[in-house]
Amino acid sequence: MTDSASNSQWLDDLHTPCDPEIFRRALDVWQAGGQFKLRKSKPKQKGLYLADIPVNRSAMATIGFLKARGVENTQAYLWRTMHFGQLLEHLQPNGRLAKYVKPGSDKDSMMVSEALLDAVAIAPVKLPNDPAAEACVFDIEEIARIAEEIWRADSGGDDEDGR
Repeated sequence: MTDSASNSQWLDDLHTPCDPEIFRRALDVWQAGGQFKLRKSKPKQKGLYLADIPVNRSAMATIGFLKARGVENTQAYLWRTMHFGQLLEHLQPNGRLAKYVKPGSDKDSMMVSEALLDAVAIAPVKLPNDPAAEACVFDIEEIARIAEEIWRADSGGDDEDGR
């Protein structure tokens, strides 16, 4: 609805939660999508085309994945996958979300818990008209709160480390 403070259908749809299972798969598609070319040859007609760069490849692969599954609010998924890197500083050893990650198999990788990924999928995004945000950003405290709820529900509340 465009009656909200954003007065924008795009921002309203961006703010909607994502299905966590589809979001996790969309994030996989985003990460893999940058490796594939957008087109096999140069366009034959003159016009404007997306540059064949990794971010555009990932975005188009993700949009294709979502549309094939009938997802209507693609911008909510696309924004969350595109901006997932904003969370990296919070995933570092002393970061707010550190308990939800562990080192991966090589020195530059990490394994992220499903509780955290699900929290990112459903947590609201702070919109530009939010006094606490200059642009659309993740609400880290809300993600941490939701991830903790999911973790405790999945683990029976026994383990504190979040993984």
